[in-house]
Amino acid sequence: MAYTEAHKRATEKYRKAHLEQVNMRFQKGIKQELKDIANKHSMSLPQMVVTAIRYYDDHTSEEK
Repeated sequence: MAYTEAHKRATEKYRKAHLEQVNMRFQKGIKQELKDIANKHSMSLPQMVVTAIRYYDDHTSEEK
């Protein structure tokens, strides 16, 4: 099945409505290391980043 213009428009509409983008820069080699860690835990790299940040927040937050 070919990727049609209608499919392209629908995909872009979904992305705009449901997703946000965050760009990150790392030293060479870090990206692959992070992807390997994520794969080891059966996660995508974005899932691993979100999980790690939430875990860090839960375990380091101080009571105010």
